[in-house]
This record gives sequence, structure tokens and C-alpha cells, in this order.
Amino acid sequence: MNSIFQKGSLSDIALVTMGQSPKKQFVSPNKIGLPLLNGPTEFGNSHPTPVQWSSSFSKTAEVGDILFCVRGSTTGRMNWADQRYAIGRGIASIRPITPEERHFVRGAIKILLPELLAATTGSTFPNISRTQLSDLPLPLPPALERVEISKLLAALDDKIESNERATHQLTLLERAYWEKWCEGNERTELFTKHFTPHLGGTPKRSNLADWNGNISWASVRDMSGAIHGILVETADKISESAARRSKRFHPLPEGSVFLTARGTVGKVVVNAMPCAINQSAYAFRSGTYGSVVTRLVVEDLVTELRSRAHGSTFNAITSADMTGLRIPSLSQNGFENLRNKLDLVEKRRIQSVRETQVLKTLRDALLPELMSGRIRVPEAREAVVDAIGGE
Repeated sequence: MNSIFQKGSLSDIALVTMGQSPKKQFVSPNKIGLPLLNGPTEFGNSHPTPVQWSSSFSKTAEVGDILFCVRGSTTGRMNWADQRYAIGRGIASIRPITPEERHFVRGAIKILLPELLAATTGSTFPNISRTQLSDLPLPLPPALERVEISKLLAALDDKIESNERATHQLTLLERAYWEKWCEGNERTELFTKHFTPHLGGTPKRSNLADWNGNISWASVRDMSGAIHGILVETADKISESAARRSKRFHPLPEGSVFLTARGTVGKVVVNAMPCAINQSAYAFRSGTYGSVVTRLVVEDLVTELRSRAHGSTFNAITSADMTGLRIPSLSQNGFENLRNKLDLVEKRRIQSVRETQVLKTLRDALLPELMSGRIRVPEAREAVVDAIGGE
């Protein structure tokens, strides 16, 4: 498909409405009026989950609109409006003029988001105006091609959303199996008797070559960004020489369970690839009981561990803080049957997360190529069909 891209702006293909916060007396958790969004607190992977409602409002977002955060550290975060919302001053509604182009509109905004953020007013408190959004310069292919690009992006987004829902349901299933088995099971065994924590370490890097290697090293940042408690390929890669110069730096096998122990204490993730961790987290080897059982045990102890955190500069827990914790008896009849069921669910869960990451990587790789015209729609369609199946 040969086409000419023309210079345009967001206002050529979308209408921007800035939110306006309703008065406090018209806002409550009671479901009276419209669900209210004031910022990204209620945002999810695709759609918000409202916690407030407003009985008197002046600005709304309609079904299919793009919800765009315009203020603060989360400026630029986006969700879809899955119902009609009242929107406060932290949100803008971006409504495609042609509904079939909505994924194209969102993709165009995403591509130019770094430039938009760089131009925001207020260095300590980013704040995007309606004019900045409306005047955002865009390269625009013909309308028919915009619709075709939108369809491709929609196919990827729909599959990603479907995978996210499946992964969430599998996570809930694991938790249900575990809690059912734990009913009436006294906590008698010391946690550290069966799950010895190993503190991670930071590699010593003396030059740029140390950043290029084949050994994965994960930080707390990677754990905070883990998807459904699964750490995928986001870790830094370091050289073997850098690893050798570091103490407590030990690559851990796939299926190890990590617990953040400084700052934000209590994030629990499973690594889906071999990697080492930094000194702000503990690892628990899962060979005896399996990764999913280890993760569920540690998750059950998070509330107690957070209460034991201490420190003058930031909260932290040590291995000593883990002593005396009790867990359900893992020698109880039926444990092996439970473990087998959990392992099957975990295998499907990790597979779903990995597939989602592949789809997101493909979408993010295709996006700038399609928006610039370097890749045409037929070429991109082949890649999308190969990734998600179908015709």
C-alpha cells in the first residue's frame, strides 16, 4: 500500500476534553451519579476501577475515549473508558473523531509522548495543557490506512488484554487452592527451617563493558514492575568479570522466589529466567517445595514482615527479622497432590505472561514503523497473524 503521510496534529483526528473536579459535597463512595476519575490511582492495565462517584459534574469521558493523565509524576499514563465517567482535573478525555481510529490515535500519542513530556510546564510537577495535547504534531497517513493500522493495534491489544485476564484468573486459582488446603492446618513449622533466605548483591562494575554480558541481574525496580508476580526479561545484563568481582552475587535458577527487603518491603515475585538480584532483596530456593508453594508461603507472611521492618533512613528487614515465623505444616496428607495442581497452574500462568511480553514487544516494535510508514500494513499484518494466530 503506497501512501503519502501528511503533517497534522492530534486535533485533526481527535477531540480533547480537560477534566474539571466536582465540588467535594457532590463526591462520595456511594454509587450515586457517575463514577469519578481524578487521576491514575484507579487505572488498571486497560480500564479503570472507580472508587468514587459524583452526583454533579461538568466534564465527562464517553465509552471508547482515551483517558490520559495530565498532571504529576504519572503524566502520560493512559486507559480506555469502558463506561461513561466524570473526569476531574487530573484527567483528559481524548475522543477519536472516527471511532475506528481509536487505536491509531492512542498509538500516535504513545510514540510522541517523550516529546510531549519534555515540553510540559512545571519542572517538579508536570502539567499538560489542552493546547499542548491538541497541537501535538502527528504524521498522518490517509484515513483508510489509519483505520487499517488501528485494526492491527486493536488485535494485539485485545489479545494482550485477554492474556492479562487469563493470568489474573490463574493467580486467583492458585490462591484458592492454597487457602482451601490451609483451612484447619495449624502453623507449627518455623519458616526459616524450610526456606532459608539468601541476600543478593550488587556487582562491581568498573567500565562500560561490564554492562554488556550474558548474566542477568535484577534490581528492586524490576521486581516492582513484575507482571502478576512474575519477573520476566527486564533485568540488566552484566559481564562474567563483573560478576566475579562481586560478593554475594550468585545467579539463581528459574523458579526462585524473591522478596524485596528495603524501601518498599514485601514485594514477592518469581523469576521466569535465571538471574541474580541486588542486596535489596532476598531469594528463597524453591527446589524442595516448588516455586509456587514457596511464593504463596512468603506472600502469607508479608503483613507480619512489614510490621517487623525497621530503619532510620528507610524501612528494611533482615534475616533475623524472619526468625520465629510459622507456616502451615507442609508434611500434611494431601500436600503432594496440592503441589502437583499448583505446579500445573503455575506453568500455564508463566506461559501466559511470557506470551503477553512477546505481544507487547511486537506491538512496541511495530508502532513506530507503522506510524512513520517504514513498514506497510500488509507486512505488519503478517507479523501480527503469526503472533496471535488467525487469518
